[in-house]
Amino acid sequence: MSRTSIRMFMSLLAFGCLCSTFWQFQFPDFSFALYPLAYLLLITAVGSCFLSFCFRNNTRPYMNLSDIFLFSIAAYYIIRYNFGEQLAQWRIILWVEILILWTLLRWLLSNRMLTSENISWVIVTTGVLQSVWGILQLYDFCPSNHVGYDITGSFLNPGPYSGYVGLAFPVALHLFLKHKNCKHWLALVAMLSMFCILPAGMSRSAWVGSIIASLWVVFYEKGLFRYWHSRKRIFIVSFLIILIIGIIGGVLIFNLKKDSVYGRLFIWENVCSAIAERPITGYGSCSFSSVYANFQSAKFKSGDYSDRDERVAGNPEYAFNEYLQMWLEGGCIILILFVALIFVCIKQGLRQKQYGLCGSLLSFLLFAFTSYPLQYPAFWVVLCFILVGMTNPVSMNIKNNHNHNVITMIMCVLSAAVCHVLPSPKKQIETWEKCRILQSTGGKRLAMEGYELLYPSLKHCPQFILEYAQCLAELASYEKSNQLYERYLKLQCNSLVYTMIGQNYLHMDRYRDAERYFLKSVFFLPNRIYPYYLLAKLYANPKSLQPDKFKEVAYKVLYKKPKVHSEAIDEMRDEIQRISQKCNIAL
Repeated sequence: MSRTSIRMFMSLLAFGCLCSTFWQFQFPDFSFALYPLAYLLLITAVGSCFLSFCFRNNTRPYMNLSDIFLFSIAAYYIIRYNFGEQLAQWRIILWVEILILWTLLRWLLSNRMLTSENISWVIVTTGVLQSVWGILQLYDFCPSNHVGYDITGSFLNPGPYSGYVGLAFPVALHLFLKHKNCKHWLALVAMLSMFCILPAGMSRSAWVGSIIASLWVVFYEKGLFRYWHSRKRIFIVSFLIILIIGIIGGVLIFNLKKDSVYGRLFIWENVCSAIAERPITGYGSCSFSSVYANFQSAKFKSGDYSDRDERVAGNPEYAFNEYLQMWLEGGCIILILFVALIFVCIKQGLRQKQYGLCGSLLSFLLFAFTSYPLQYPAFWVVLCFILVGMTNPVSMNIKNNHNHNVITMIMCVLSAAVCHVLPSPKKQIETWEKCRILQSTGGKRLAMEGYELLYPSLKHCPQFILEYAQCLAELASYEKSNQLYERYLKLQCNSLVYTMIGQNYLHMDRYRDAERYFLKSVFFLPNRIYPYYLLAKLYANPKSLQPDKFKEVAYKVLYKKPKVHSEAIDEMRDEIQRISQKCNIAL
């Protein structure tokens, strides 16, 4: 087998590893994507081990700074993870898979079974795949993964989808500028397919990241920095023109979705308040939702907020800034390690003239500043490919030929162990679907038993926890239902869940606890009418009658301007009027 054939074979396996994270499942749970990735890693590890035995490769990669920083980040993340609560066990498995993938890629590069250009073409090919996927969705040939958006690719909404396509574009541009043969035209076709779909994604973060990264690639690939001393005026004029265009474009992009920008600024303000209290160590892995909810509630409870803050507030799942979220959860320690890893890889990438991969990394970094790519396994895998492709593939000879394949054998064992640990998504999805059907058709007791069986493997999934808790509430198991609702709030912010807990306490005649949770919902999102409505009904209840508080809260229900008006709000207002007349409480 020739070296070219080996590289083609390993490139196909690398392509499979990337595409395994695109697999669509009936229920959107990120842990399911780890299952196909684990088996592709096992196949890659076995293939590498086989080639190692057959061709007697006697080299291994040097341990460099990028390896040290990556393994340090993984170790620190795992140490800070709360194994008692197990909020996201799948993230630990993902880290193990990333380390296996990193080690395999480094080994393949050092033995020249894979090159940085192979990795570039793999990334470009997956970008084209996503582009075609999005085009098919746009013209209704393929279903979208979100009812509110036409284009999502393999993701759940257009934001991450556009970010992925945006980071593949600079790599295609580099290959287009670098080659003059048929690869030149293949890269051009790839660029055109990505360019066709990027505007339709309506992701401003992806646009900005892709444009700046593309300018970076052109600047370095054409060696324009060499002309700085001889053509300073042209450089200055060009810079001013680009700056003016950038300012105008920035204003237009800002006006495209003003409230979206203000909403993210509001989130960042609360995250920064949380970081200020624990800047060194953070609050622990997977702690964002519970920590953020406390600080947003504290802000609204203090009264120190504007009407705009109240209008744009919501139930954020992420910080919409990976650096701030990283800092909040892991403290400045993990952020410094991450920045150091990026710096080392970019330095090595520029030294090896891997301008396309450097541009792709830059696009990712800019996109991560206003979005949440690292919440998707697909971005972790592609980031691993980008960083490995930029690192120095220099290797050293091993004197003992019997130990030359130890690395690949260890990776085979670890990959097999991960495959064994991961439960089958197919069985989980089938059981979950049966539970849903039973719950909707009256078989709630059987549904509860099914949810209980699934709980150990899906206790990290907010959607599953919510359904399980609702099923228990319908069976009058209010205490256990509230325990699950409390767990849900550690996984995801949702003001509606506070009201669900309060209603469970009402059924148990625990009116003070019900009031406490209704107030939590009010303070977390004061722009919602429903919590005020529930409080008004509570204060009008003969067992917890409080006329003065009823007047205060009823006034909010009747006259507070809702974020989105609906018929339900009119019905709530009519009912509050009837309650006030029945209780002889003048409003």
